[in-house]
Amino acid sequence: MSFFTQHGRTLLLTLVVVVVAVCVAYADHPKVLVGQWVRVPDEIPLELFSDGTGLFNGDNLTWKTEGKRFVITVYPKTSSFKTEVGDYSLSGYVFTVVFGNSPTIFVKKENLAEYKKKKEEDAKKEAAGRLEKLSDYFTDSRSGQKYRTVKMPDGKTWMAQNLNYQIGRSWCYGDDNSNCEKYGRLYDWNTAKTACPTGWHLPSQETWDGLLKAVGGAGYAGGALKSVAGWEKGGNGKDDYGFSALPGGRLDGGEFSGFYSIGNGGYWWTATGSDSRSPRFKLMDASGYVQDHYNLNGIGYSVRCVEGEDEKLKAEEERAKREEREKQEVERARLEREKIKNSRQPFTDTRDGKKYLTVKIGGKTWMAENLNYETGKSWCYDKRNSSCDKYGRLYDWKTAMKACPTGYHLPSREEWKALVDYAAGKEAAGEKLKTKNGWANILSDADIEGGKRYGTDDYGFSALPGGFRSGGFSAIGLVGVWWTATESGGGKVYRQIMSYNKDNVTENNGDKSDGFSVRCVAD
Repeated sequence: MSFFTQHGRTLLLTLVVVVVAVCVAYADHPKVLVGQWVRVPDEIPLELFSDGTGLFNGDNLTWKTEGKRFVITVYPKTSSFKTEVGDYSLSGYVFTVVFGNSPTIFVKKENLAEYKKKKEEDAKKEAAGRLEKLSDYFTDSRSGQKYRTVKMPDGKTWMAQNLNYQIGRSWCYGDDNSNCEKYGRLYDWNTAKTACPTGWHLPSQETWDGLLKAVGGAGYAGGALKSVAGWEKGGNGKDDYGFSALPGGRLDGGEFSGFYSIGNGGYWWTATGSDSRSPRFKLMDASGYVQDHYNLNGIGYSVRCVEGEDEKLKAEEERAKREEREKQEVERARLEREKIKNSRQPFTDTRDGKKYLTVKIGGKTWMAENLNYETGKSWCYDKRNSSCDKYGRLYDWKTAMKACPTGYHLPSREEWKALVDYAAGKEAAGEKLKTKNGWANILSDADIEGGKRYGTDDYGFSALPGGFRSGGFSAIGLVGVWWTATESGGGKVYRQIMSYNKDNVTENNGDKSDGFSVRCVAD
């Protein structure tokens, strides 16, 4: 790792740029390097002063050249300094420093817009040649409009442009015809279902999902399907298959009716829905993820047509099969969770003879109870031994780092994340990991009748709300807070939190002097 990293611990990230070497008169602090630079593509500022000092993203630095070598020392606010040496070169307004084998580009601040424009033009030219090889064309006999089409990895032929046929309830974004020419029209759902030309149809949710799976899954598909230009906020894609998804925005109804998100959001109808069930749509934004939503207030979204007959009947059959598979998967998962819970093993801490249950979850063996070993700066909640007996002790971070018995350690942030991901992800893992009882009885009868509960303890992890100590003791029975071994910078450390009234697991950071619970994980 070079001299710039993230997360506030050590801002030591690699300064690199690949450019054509030029002949310059090298001095200790050559004037051609003095000035304001911007790292691309993340646009982090670098400023080099003529006296050999400077700033990188707000951190002080010193710099000089030794022949064709660039020497720089950065002094982060929250960690020790580090010196890096690498080859450098300059070509016009692009500055290059290479540490190791990883180049990063810096551009003169005043030339940033010019640089970005050239990069986009180059990407467009490259994409145009590639798309021509991938594409066929189809002419809509109703309007004479010609559409580019592509055979996608799902085996289906898709229009590679949004539909632009005026019919029923449909609109140009902002009532501007130029937006229809570029992005296609926006349609209400009932119009969208019949808008595609003969021999083409509005794809179902299943068809969309098949496409996303074929190009790498929803988490990657946005980058693979989005056009190489036209998206704001750094949202351009790679357009690997010529699909060329563009951000046509949407038309909303309801209280906040109006046109929204052109340039940074693309919304496409699916054929899945009914009068009693809100229709579904797909959303792409600046991220690479393709989201799936039920429509609430959206009136007008874009349409991509797929060649072939209506797949509604086939989709219904597939849905029935999928529901059966899901039912079987739920049962399989339930049996697996029971197997995990039933596999809990006892462990004795030889330091004080206390016994703990352990459970193997996702390949890691965790203590299934909070640690209760008296050492260093650690406390029983409200100085009551009964609290330690039930909830374990609260430790400051320095003590927590050394509190686990031999063969165990305080889990890192990454180990906690792996546990949470295994237990249904951060939005639902709290429910899966919390005990069924032992949390404060604050829920009303109506809450409980509405399906709310404290936890299901699916994996035998048995998380309990030991509260915390921050000046004074607080929130026992309501909140569980656990240390990680990972510092977040600024004298703080990441911690994991579960609450009595939420199903999620949240993460933030706490002061090292605070007192939180400890769960040990086997080495």
